[in-house]
Amino acid sequence: MVKVMWTVVMILIFAVVPPAAAQQAEPSRVPAVTGLDVLERAQAAFRAGDYADAVIHSSLFILLNPTFGQAYYLRGAAYIQLGDLPRALDDLKRTLDYPATNADFTGSVHNLRALLYLEQGDTDAALADLNAGISAAPEVAALYVTRAQVYRAQGRLDDALVDYDKALELDGDSIEARAGRAQINVQAEAFEAALADYSRILELDPQNGEAYALRAGVYLAQSQYDLALADLDAAVQLSPNAAGIYLSRGAANNALGRPAQAAADYLEWLNRVAAQRATFNGAFLPGESVVVPLEAGLYYRFSFEAKAGQQVRLTATGRPEQMPDPLLVLLDPAGSPVAADDDGGGGMNAQITYVVPADGTYTLLVGHAGGNPDGPVRVLLQIVR
Repeated sequence: MVKVMWTVVMILIFAVVPPAAAQQAEPSRVPAVTGLDVLERAQAAFRAGDYADAVIHSSLFILLNPTFGQAYYLRGAAYIQLGDLPRALDDLKRTLDYPATNADFTGSVHNLRALLYLEQGDTDAALADLNAGISAAPEVAALYVTRAQVYRAQGRLDDALVDYDKALELDGDSIEARAGRAQINVQAEAFEAALADYSRILELDPQNGEAYALRAGVYLAQSQYDLALADLDAAVQLSPNAAGIYLSRGAANNALGRPAQAAADYLEWLNRVAAQRATFNGAFLPGESVVVPLEAGLYYRFSFEAKAGQQVRLTATGRPEQMPDPLLVLLDPAGSPVAADDDGGGGMNAQITYVVPADGTYTLLVGHAGGNPDGPVRVLLQIVR
């Protein structure tokens, strides 16, 4: 939503034009506009990211031209970037108090204000704004995209789909509409429809790492692991800092029988999401379990001795009523990841079965995957043979 909001802000900032004829609904009553150089300085400051200066210059321009609604919009947009939402909402109201001749501009102001309400969780106010915006500018696709977001927040998925369809009827290249529609179709397990939308997004924006990752999620749901892995490789290249991609790629690699590659991906996930690490101090002995409290940003290190030829089973089990989502990564004596698991122990539990290739000290990392990160987990080492 933030990305959509920023796009709307920038489009309308460039639309704030000096000519007074573009401002009022009744051109014959347009007042003279003075201080256009001040407005231009406000626009330049906004584009440069100096939002405080944009507020100062737009405020000065408003003193000279108190009925120039688009100047209130410019100042309101600067307030958004400064995090002052009450002042931003007040200025957007003032923008609408002095309507422009351009109905699309009016509709887009309603859209931006609705996005602010949606961010605050006020879906009723957002919906009222969007209905007003659509009434003023029924051909603005972004209004239907945002209203679909509101419907989704209210659990009205059928209504959201109708609006996404309408948005795409107006603008077939709307990535936001296709992404939103695909997400609803994934929830409904309408996977082919979702794949069609994600594929179209990638035709429109081949550098969209998020779209590759989301399409990979659909392929994973369909057990098409080769296709998922190809998309996840592309996603890592385009968005290497997105931790969740490594978690998904670990699942694909495990499903394809590539344990070392899966372990490397899961380790990358742990290192990217972990703010702290804990080391279990004491002997981690076969047949004895240890209970540790999982929490977000934390993983544990357990060391144990093993001999060549032994088959070890490592499990992490959470309490059913809390449903934590443990993740296991096994490191060999050199510290290299060799095996890992997420959910292989039944439910959300994790389990690794591994044949030890050489004597030495092995290390088990216990962290959380993408589900609930909190709750006690029982960690157990067993020598199977």
